[in-house]
Amino acid sequence: AAYFRTGFGLEVVLNAPETEDFRFVPNDLADGIRWDNRINWDLGTLPGSGDNVDLGGNWVNYGGTTTLNNLSFGSGGKLSVKQGYLAVDGTLETGQSGGQLSIDAAGQFWTNGYSATQMLDVDVDGGRFANTGSFTGTTHMTATDGQTILATDGANFDLSADSMLNIFGDDGKVGFDGTTGDTAVLRLEDDSTLRFVADSEGFSTIEEFRSGFFGTAQSDVQSGVNLGNANLHIDVSQIAGTAGVHDLVKVDEIIGKFEDIHISGLGSTQDARLLINYETDTVSVELLNP
Repeated sequence: AAYFRTGFGLEVVLNAPETEDFRFVPNDLADGIRWDNRINWDLGTLPGSGDNVDLGGNWVNYGGTTTLNNLSFGSGGKLSVKQGYLAVDGTLETGQSGGQLSIDAAGQFWTNGYSATQMLDVDVDGGRFANTGSFTGTTHMTATDGQTILATDGANFDLSADSMLNIFGDDGKVGFDGTTGDTAVLRLEDDSTLRFVADSEGFSTIEEFRSGFFGTAQSDVQSGVNLGNANLHIDVSQIAGTAGVHDLVKVDEIIGKFEDIHISGLGSTQDARLLINYETDTVSVELLNP
């Protein structure tokens, strides 16, 4: 219609869609957990790009392709993203009891940071999690498989006090990706905990990696980690008895130190030591046999 109106010299005014506020309200006529079922939303239709969403503390399974303005979990809300793409350009919020986010299979979740003091539990066991802003809120994040992009170009992931980053096994990709050469940093604060748990093949390393989202070029960011007097826990149970050096962190710049270091799961006569090299900007654990 706009094409023909322009051809006849008539004014064409396209109004941008208005931002609407949606609240998830489970409907007994359906399964009550599906994002992509319109009867589970108070407005009777699905949220679209630019809208605000409140999950209302409910358990929701996401499906679709949506870039929201704001997203609130409500108090104790649970969001599962196993397929599709969900991005939050505005504010990510949780209620008094916090929230839970799980990403698996082919799901993607992108957020422009998180700043709330309530606990946000994030479990990445496949798919992709990505932070494009300032992530400073309280979190327990677990990376087991898939991709965990802690920071893209110009972004920062601050592991605040009482927060924990768990990295299980060597199957997941954890770290940084981007294309503009800007900084991408992980900053650990006092009383935060960084935990690595080995599988039979070793550990996943916090480092730059090519996620594929930005094309075929290798990651181009200035990656950095501030160890910030955090606590470091390393579980080597699955590789106990073997000798060797395993990289835990490998970036462009490392500063700071750990306040407390705990290595568990060693063989009965085995020893280990932590190596922080400020010239190569690596953190490694060396397992020693007598």
